[in-house]
Amino acid sequence: MGINTESYSIQSTLNRYSKPAVFLHWTLTFLIVILVGLGWYMMDIEGQPGSEWYFNLHKSLGLIAFVLIALRTAWRLTHKPPTFATHQPTWQLVVSQFTHGLLYAAMILMPLTGFAAASLSEEGTAFFRHRNPALGGSEPCAIRSTFLYSRIDGLGFGGVRGHPCIGRTQAFGGE
Repeated sequence: MGINTESYSIQSTLNRYSKPAVFLHWTLTFLIVILVGLGWYMMDIEGQPGSEWYFNLHKSLGLIAFVLIALRTAWRLTHKPPTFATHQPTWQLVVSQFTHGLLYAAMILMPLTGFAAASLSEEGTAFFRHRNPALGGSEPCAIRSTFLYSRIDGLGFGGVRGHPCIGRTQAFGGE
């Protein structure tokens, strides 16, 4: 009348993500939280002496995040996730898959739009101390701002500080 530990062990192993998937998940979770916090902080220190260091750190960590996101996406596309509760209502499964897709879309689009925005800014992009040339530093402000402020910042809810040519809006504590 003992517990069949062999079937329990096999079942619990089958319903777990692989070690690489878990590593990528938690590494990206940590990195994205740092990037969001750093991004919000940067809005308060923009233009202040020494703020360039934070902007360069954000760009560098964003590039690292993009590489890890690409690895995670490739892993997810080539490795089937474990199956879990089969007793969930269909609507919960549909909503779960939809929001998971939105999260992946945001994780892919945010670094791409951030890189495009930084590339078109006067400062250009940097990976720690290695600078890349700005692609749009001499372009008209309206062209650059199209890329800078059409981003889905903070999963679509925040980060917009106003138009760089017109000035900051009152809604975001601008001039």
